[in-house]
Amino acid sequence: MTRIAVYSRSDAFHREIAIAARTAGDLSIELRIRSEREFRTSGNLDVVIIHESSVDTINLLVEKCRPVPVVLVDLDEPSAGWGYLADRLDGWARVTSDDPARILIAARAAAVGLIVGERTDVASDSVASPPVFAPDSSDRAESELTSRELEVLELLARGKTNASIGAALGVSPNTVKYHLSGLFAKLEVGTRSEATWQAVRRGIISI
Repeated sequence: MTRIAVYSRSDAFHREIAIAARTAGDLSIELRIRSEREFRTSGNLDVVIIHESSVDTINLLVEKCRPVPVVLVDLDEPSAGWGYLADRLDGWARVTSDDPARILIAARAAAVGLIVGERTDVASDSVASPPVFAPDSSDRAESELTSRELEVLELLARGKTNASIGAALGVSPNTVKYHLSGLFAKLEVGTRSEATWQAVRRGIISI
Protein backbone atom coordinates (compact mmCIF):
# COMPACT_ATOMS: atom_id res chain seq x y z
CA MET A 1 0.00 0.00 0.00
CA THR A 2 1.39 3.40 -1.04
CA ARG A 3 0.58 6.01 1.61
CA ILE A 4 -0.03 9.51 0.25
CA ALA A 5 -0.50 13.03 1.58
CA VAL A 6 -2.23 15.50 -0.75
CA TYR A 7 -1.74 19.26 -0.54
CA SER A 8 -4.13 21.43 -2.54
CA ARG A 9 -6.25 24.52 -2.01
CA SER A 10 -8.88 22.95 -4.29
CA ASP A 11 -11.60 20.77 -2.77
CA ALA A 12 -12.37 19.42 -6.25
CA PHE A 13 -8.77 18.25 -6.64
CA HIS A 14 -8.91 16.47 -3.27
CA ARG A 15 -12.15 14.73 -4.25
CA GLU A 16 -10.84 13.55 -7.62
CA ILE A 17 -7.60 12.20 -6.19
CA ALA A 18 -9.46 10.45 -3.36
CA ILE A 19 -11.86 8.77 -5.79
CA ALA A 20 -9.02 7.63 -8.06
CA ALA A 21 -7.04 6.30 -5.09
CA ARG A 22 -10.02 4.30 -3.79
CA THR A 23 -10.51 2.79 -7.23
CA ALA A 24 -6.84 1.82 -7.44
CA GLY A 25 -6.99 -0.26 -4.28
CA ASP A 26 -3.25 -0.11 -3.54
CA LEU A 27 -3.15 3.58 -2.58
CA SER A 28 -4.15 5.21 0.70
CA ILE A 29 -4.73 8.94 1.19
CA GLU A 30 -3.41 9.48 4.73
CA LEU A 31 -3.58 13.29 4.86
CA ARG A 32 -5.59 15.92 2.99
CA ILE A 33 -4.00 19.33 3.48
CA ARG A 34 -5.54 22.63 2.33
CA SER A 35 -3.18 25.25 3.74
CA GLU A 36 0.48 25.73 4.59
CA ARG A 37 -0.38 25.87 8.30
CA GLU A 38 -1.80 22.34 8.18
CA PHE A 39 1.13 20.94 6.27
CA ARG A 40 3.13 18.23 7.95
CA THR A 41 4.67 14.89 7.04
CA SER A 42 5.60 11.81 8.99
CA GLY A 43 7.43 8.53 8.69
CA ASN A 44 4.14 6.91 7.78
CA LEU A 45 4.04 8.58 4.36
CA ASP A 46 5.49 7.24 1.11
CA VAL A 47 4.89 10.32 -1.09
CA VAL A 48 3.39 13.83 -0.98
CA ILE A 49 1.38 15.26 -3.87
CA ILE A 50 1.63 19.07 -4.06
CA HIS A 51 -0.94 20.88 -6.21
CA GLU A 52 0.25 24.48 -6.09
CA SER A 53 1.15 27.30 -8.49
CA SER A 54 3.17 29.61 -6.23
CA VAL A 55 6.87 28.88 -6.55
CA ASP A 56 7.57 30.37 -3.10
CA THR A 57 4.98 28.09 -1.53
CA ILE A 58 6.31 25.09 -3.45
CA ASN A 59 9.82 25.78 -2.18
CA LEU A 60 8.56 25.95 1.42
CA LEU A 61 6.52 22.75 1.11
CA VAL A 62 9.26 20.80 -0.62
CA GLU A 63 11.65 21.63 2.21
CA LYS A 64 9.07 20.55 4.78
CA CYS A 65 8.61 17.25 2.95
CA ARG A 66 12.16 16.00 3.26
CA PRO A 67 12.94 13.15 2.99
CA VAL A 68 9.51 12.06 1.71
CA PRO A 69 9.29 11.91 -2.12
CA VAL A 70 7.26 14.64 -3.83
CA VAL A 71 4.98 14.94 -6.85
CA LEU A 72 4.46 18.50 -8.16
CA VAL A 73 1.24 18.99 -10.12
CA ASP A 74 0.39 21.63 -12.73
CA LEU A 75 3.35 23.86 -11.96
CA ASP A 76 2.99 27.27 -13.65
CA GLU A 77 6.71 28.12 -13.55
CA PRO A 78 8.57 24.84 -14.15
CA SER A 79 11.99 26.38 -14.73
CA ALA A 80 11.92 27.75 -11.20
CA GLY A 81 9.89 25.04 -9.52
CA TRP A 82 11.87 21.96 -10.41
CA GLY A 83 15.09 23.69 -9.34
CA TYR A 84 14.07 23.11 -5.73
CA LEU A 85 13.92 19.37 -6.41
CA ALA A 86 17.10 18.95 -8.45
CA ASP A 87 19.36 18.22 -5.46
CA ARG A 88 17.05 15.67 -3.87
CA LEU A 89 18.35 12.11 -3.66
CA ASP A 90 14.93 10.60 -3.06
CA GLY A 91 12.18 10.21 -5.65
CA TRP A 92 10.24 13.08 -7.17
CA ALA A 93 8.04 13.79 -10.15
CA ARG A 94 6.55 16.71 -12.03
CA VAL A 95 3.20 16.33 -13.80
CA THR A 96 1.75 19.10 -15.98
CA SER A 97 -1.73 17.57 -16.03
CA ASP A 98 -4.41 17.46 -13.34
CA ASP A 99 -5.57 14.02 -14.54
CA PRO A 100 -5.76 11.92 -11.33
CA ALA A 101 -4.68 8.73 -13.10
CA ARG A 102 -1.46 10.33 -14.36
CA ILE A 103 -0.78 11.92 -11.00
CA LEU A 104 -1.13 8.62 -9.17
CA ILE A 105 1.14 6.85 -11.67
CA ALA A 106 3.74 9.53 -10.88
CA ALA A 107 3.11 9.06 -7.15
CA ARG A 108 3.77 5.33 -7.38
CA ALA A 109 6.98 5.98 -9.30
CA ALA A 110 8.26 8.70 -6.94
CA ALA A 111 7.43 6.57 -3.90
CA VAL A 112 9.92 3.92 -5.02
CA GLY A 113 12.66 6.47 -5.72
CA LEU A 114 12.12 7.12 -9.42
CA ILE A 115 12.65 10.62 -10.82
CA VAL A 116 10.03 11.56 -13.39
CA GLY A 117 10.19 14.86 -15.26
CA GLU A 118 9.35 16.16 -18.70
CA ARG A 119 11.56 17.00 -21.64
CA THR A 120 10.24 20.56 -21.52
CA ASP A 121 11.84 21.01 -18.09
CA VAL A 122 14.77 22.94 -19.51
CA ALA A 123 17.17 24.59 -17.11
CA SER A 124 18.08 28.24 -17.09
CA ASP A 125 21.76 29.25 -17.12
CA SER A 126 21.74 29.79 -13.36
CA VAL A 127 20.11 26.51 -12.34
CA ALA A 128 21.51 23.04 -12.79
CA SER A 129 19.50 20.68 -14.97
CA PRO A 130 17.24 18.33 -13.02
CA PRO A 131 17.84 14.59 -13.35
CA VAL A 132 14.81 14.21 -15.59
CA PHE A 133 13.75 10.63 -16.20
CA ALA A 134 13.94 9.75 -19.88
CA PRO A 135 13.64 6.08 -20.80
CA ASP A 136 16.36 4.64 -23.00
CA SER A 137 14.87 3.19 -26.17
CA SER A 138 17.15 0.17 -25.72
CA ASP A 139 15.35 -0.60 -22.44
CA ARG A 140 11.88 -0.70 -23.96
CA ALA A 141 9.91 -3.88 -23.45
CA GLU A 142 6.88 -3.45 -25.71
CA SER A 143 8.01 -6.37 -27.85
CA GLU A 144 7.93 -8.64 -24.79
CA LEU A 145 4.25 -7.98 -24.11
CA THR A 146 1.26 -9.02 -26.18
CA SER A 147 -1.15 -6.36 -27.41
CA ARG A 148 -3.69 -7.51 -24.83
CA GLU A 149 -1.11 -7.36 -22.03
CA LEU A 150 -0.28 -3.80 -23.07
CA GLU A 151 -3.97 -2.86 -22.89
CA VAL A 152 -4.24 -4.42 -19.44
CA LEU A 153 -1.08 -2.62 -18.32
CA GLU A 154 -2.36 0.78 -19.46
CA LEU A 155 -5.58 0.31 -17.49
CA LEU A 156 -3.73 -1.13 -14.50
CA ALA A 157 -1.46 1.93 -14.38
CA ARG A 158 -4.55 4.13 -14.22
CA GLY A 159 -5.65 2.39 -11.05
CA LYS A 160 -8.38 0.21 -12.54
CA THR A 161 -9.48 -2.93 -10.71
CA ASN A 162 -9.54 -6.33 -12.39
CA ALA A 163 -13.30 -6.05 -12.77
CA SER A 164 -13.02 -2.59 -14.35
CA ILE A 165 -10.28 -3.76 -16.71
CA GLY A 166 -12.37 -6.76 -17.70
CA ALA A 167 -15.41 -4.57 -18.37
CA ALA A 168 -13.35 -2.17 -20.49
CA LEU A 169 -11.84 -4.97 -22.57
CA GLY A 170 -14.90 -7.22 -22.70
CA VAL A 171 -13.29 -10.12 -20.85
CA SER A 172 -13.80 -11.79 -17.47
CA PRO A 173 -11.83 -10.83 -14.31
CA ASN A 174 -10.22 -14.30 -14.45
CA THR A 175 -8.95 -13.55 -17.94
CA VAL A 176 -7.54 -10.27 -16.63
CA LYS A 177 -5.73 -12.22 -13.89
CA TYR A 178 -4.26 -14.47 -16.59
CA HIS A 179 -2.91 -11.49 -18.52
CA LEU A 180 -1.60 -9.90 -15.32
CA SER A 181 0.32 -13.08 -14.53
CA GLY A 182 1.91 -12.93 -17.96
CA LEU A 183 2.95 -9.29 -17.81
CA PHE A 184 4.13 -9.63 -14.19
CA ALA A 185 6.43 -12.46 -15.27
CA LYS A 186 7.76 -10.54 -18.27
CA LEU A 187 8.36 -7.39 -16.22
CA GLU A 188 9.79 -9.49 -13.36
CA VAL A 189 7.52 -7.92 -10.74
CA GLY A 190 5.12 -9.22 -8.13
CA THR A 191 2.70 -6.36 -7.50
CA ARG A 192 0.58 -3.86 -9.42
CA SER A 193 2.66 -0.92 -8.16
CA GLU A 194 5.89 -2.60 -9.24
CA ALA A 195 4.39 -3.29 -12.68
CA THR A 196 3.49 0.39 -13.07
CA TRP A 197 6.95 1.49 -11.94
CA GLN A 198 8.72 -0.89 -14.34
CA ALA A 199 6.45 0.15 -17.20
CA VAL A 200 7.30 3.82 -16.64
CA ARG A 201 11.00 3.08 -16.16
CA ARG A 202 11.20 1.10 -19.38
CA GLY A 203 9.19 3.64 -21.35
CA ILE A 204 6.27 1.28 -22.05
CA ILE A 205 3.84 3.83 -20.64
CA SER A 206 4.39 7.52 -19.96
CA ILE A 207 3.26 9.95 -17.29
